[in-house]
Amino acid sequence: MFTILSDLDNSRRLSDGFIVAVKIIGDGRIRPSRYSLHDQLSPPDQQSREINTMLHLSHPNITRLLDYAVYDAEPFATLLALEFAPYGSLRDVFQAPPGEQMCKTVTEQVLEGLRYLHRFNIMHRDINPSNILVFDYDVLNFHCKIATICRPLGKVISEQQ
Repeated sequence: MFTILSDLDNSRRLSDGFIVAVKIIGDGRIRPSRYSLHDQLSPPDQQSREINTMLHLSHPNITRLLDYAVYDAEPFATLLALEFAPYGSLRDVFQAPPGEQMCKTVTEQVLEGLRYLHRFNIMHRDINPSNILVFDYDVLNFHCKIATICRPLGKVISEQQ
């Protein structure tokens, strides 16, 4: 269970005070137009599959989905509780172009995250600076993670993997 903080995008877990980022997906009514005619799952089943996949991801360069809630009545919303990135996204952090070494570090970390996703036949649909979250901004220990809104292409990964 979570309680909303003053910033509407952040919440605090009641059991231990852990801060999480909350992402609200649309109005909860999944529109079929978002999905290809080739999808074999209904939109609600597709969303369930994506959430289940995200719950099982575990990699140092992938943001973890910690919990979720689906409201099938008013306000018709799906809430995702994700790891909180204290420095925001790359778009927030790099107002000016970063140096060559920082670019190399970011690229290596993003590619490691993508390699992990691709190993499980998962593609990320929107890699861009806003979807790369910064967890440590120190030059020597810079750490970023890919935001985990992704789509399984084949089988959903299992808990054993």
